Amino acid sequence: MPKVILTGAAGGIGQATARLLWEKGYTLVLTDSRKEALETAYPTLPGGSCLQEVDVTSIEAWQALAQAHGDADVLIQLAGVMRAGSFLEQPSEVWHLHAQVNLYGIVYGAWTFGRLFVQRGRGHLIHIASLAGGSAYPWYYQLYCDEVWGAGVQLSLGCRTASARRAGDRDLPGSRGYPAHL
Repeated sequence: MPKVILTGAAGGIGQATARLLWEKGYTLVLTDSRKEALETAYPTLPGGSCLQEVDVTSIEAWQALAQAHGDADVLIQLAGVMRAGSFLEQPSEVWHLHAQVNLYGIVYGAWTFGRLFVQRGRGHLIHIASLAGGSAYPWYYQLYCDEVWGAGVQLSLGCRTASARRAGDRDLPGSRGYPAHL
């Protein structure tokens, strides 16, 4: 079975996705910035699977993850934060946190593992986000911005892969444009 890395695996969509893949027999590298939450969520693991604390806002953390698990077949990016509140009353630190986790976390992961997957000629990058970002709801302004950023990254990857195919450039197999299936 393929080896799958999941970010944001300690709770929510990440934990549900991990359980589903676990039941199907995948080898999992379950990551989150909260090591204790990972250990609580997964007191036992299937053979070959492991837990790893990873700060998705750090390119160095992504590089360490790639060094330890560069043989992974799939990267599923689920890590995210959401701090609801009034647009005008949110402190700049909240906007910064959202950008760091929900934008740069995606970019750094896609950049790090995308390069490995291209070198190997195989691999899949999957970014999963909440549907709540599809519309601007009161008190969820940051989430809407995050989803627009995430869609922009996916669209850019899809355009890059489509233009690379036309130019005959090396590309990730199976890329189909937006959403980017890498």
